[in-house]
Amino acid sequence: MGTDKKVTRRLAEALNSGKKFEGKAINYKKDGTPFIMFWRVLPIKVGKKIEAWIAIQREGSAI
Repeated sequence: MGTDKKVTRRLAEALNSGKKFEGKAINYKKDGTPFIMFWRVLPIKVGKKIEAWIAIQREGSAI
């Protein structure tokens, strides 16, 4: 399997434009077991300048 390229493209577009991102992707545990990961990535802004990003990941079901 693997992460859908559309998802990573959407993430890149959101990061490049300074917008938030929400989506799901396939991620892998240390032992290599794949699982669905729900994530949210948000810009932390001071005024209009992005100072940092925060990513929140939540594990969904195993694949």
